[in-house]
Amino acid sequence: MVNPPGPLIEVVNAEKSYRGVPVVHAISFHVNAGEVVGLIGPNGAGKTTTLRMVTGLAAPSVGTVRLDGHSVVSERGPALKALGTIMEESRFYGYLTGLDNLRQVARMRALASGRASLLGYLEEVGLLQAADRPVREYSLGMRQRLALAVALLVRPKILVLDEPMNGLDPAAIKDLRDRLRQMAADGLAVLLSSHVLSEVEHVCDRVLLLDGGRLVGEERLRGERRDDRPVWLQVEPLDRAADLLREAGWRTERQDQGLVVYIGPDEVPHVIRHLVHHDVAILAVVPDRGGLEARYLAQTGANREVIG
Repeated sequence: MVNPPGPLIEVVNAEKSYRGVPVVHAISFHVNAGEVVGLIGPNGAGKTTTLRMVTGLAAPSVGTVRLDGHSVVSERGPALKALGTIMEESRFYGYLTGLDNLRQVARMRALASGRASLLGYLEEVGLLQAADRPVREYSLGMRQRLALAVALLVRPKILVLDEPMNGLDPAAIKDLRDRLRQMAADGLAVLLSSHVLSEVEHVCDRVLLLDGGRLVGEERLRGERRDDRPVWLQVEPLDRAADLLREAGWRTERQDQGLVVYIGPDEVPHVIRHLVHHDVAILAVVPDRGGLEARYLAQTGANREVIG
């Protein structure tokens, strides 16, 4: 898949008000091809409204939303052509097979509906063996995979999912996680909302934190290499440590009077040896800095509901 330069999802100063009451305030963010970006926040933070603006279900009151370079308002057709979505619990005909449900959707959308073509989509989401079983016999995880097949019918460049892991068992969550990561590796831009913070950490490259309708934080969970994770170091002298790590090719950021370095799971000893060899004192090493949930609570307040 060849993608144009620039982000596939671009939101610029987007606001949404209902009857004069603002629910989303001037948010800006982007999602590039090959990225999985998570949208998190408390209940009522504006996550679903933001996704509705991105998918064209709600026009922004102010600001711009572009998909694949096209405005979802003034260039709606070309913008939505690039988009596949799972925005709510998918409803299927229980008495029809998975294949026939997919065929119904394809025909309604005037898309290719031949058996071979549709079986290809079901194979892509791991449902080929269940293609001729009635959907009433599907587990929740299988229904979610069928919804993913529906989203892929348009061969999208962008995939937007609202709470895709709700109600799934651990095996189904892992399956969905692996499929989303593979789709990103194939060049899709994926934007999802979820309250399952542990899974957001596993699947997302970046997270955006909404609170009170405002974008209050953004955090990269991985470095440029897929397995890189942030490790926080308290070191002395700080400036010298930062220079040494950058010169050695590791990406670093300043944080909380320390240094975050993005490294692979086996590289911590190498980083420590490198710094000690150059007379840098290591005072503390904190992998993942307490995890996403701890950082989420620090941003939104420990007394507020974590799930949102």
